[in-house]
Amino acid sequence: MKSSAPHSTSEQKANTLWQQFTRVDQKGFWQQYEGLLQATSNDRATSLATSLALQKKMLTRKRYFKSSSDNYIWHIFLSTFGLLIGPIIIYYAICSEEFLLTVICLIPWTLGALGSMWSFHDFEADHKYLYIHKKLCFTRIRFTWSNITSILIAEEIHDEGTSSIIRIQTNKQDREFSYGLPPKTHEKFLRVLKTKVPNTHYKKSRAPKI
Repeated sequence: MKSSAPHSTSEQKANTLWQQFTRVDQKGFWQQYEGLLQATSNDRATSLATSLALQKKMLTRKRYFKSSSDNYIWHIFLSTFGLLIGPIIIYYAICSEEFLLTVICLIPWTLGALGSMWSFHDFEADHKYLYIHKKLCFTRIRFTWSNITSILIAEEIHDEGTSSIIRIQTNKQDREFSYGLPPKTHEKFLRVLKTKVPNTHYKKSRAPKI
């Protein structure tokens, strides 16, 4: 019966080395074999150290995750149009008998524009913090990774399209934000989240029909 061929590189080297020695010269074999094992161990340690260094570099540098250009333009349009159209209508209606009614009707319009500004988010991650950027409001919310206990990204499919949220639970609070990253950016962001917070999940479901 033929013996099975060695699979690893170190086994192949050891087999070649053994064939070079006789039973009389076993001492020479074991001396070189110990050197071979040491070299293999050093190679593995170097490879592991390199891998860990790359992972550490990936987690320590700042990474930005931005919404798509279409999403950005759409929110800017809604916000700008909503905030500008109100004062214009009020200006022309100020002498009208229906001025008060006009102002009352414009309140939901203005609130919708402000809501569109507040609900637009980009994301940033570094070794210590997760940032939620509300770019149209020129502000950001910061979470310390060590305080985050779980993260859920939930996408709900409707007949008209999809809507997504990201829910961040910490030791003290539970916060929810609208979420609109494009697919490739979402995959990269999700990998970073799972690395920093193991209890991270992505859920996709269909909205119940009314």
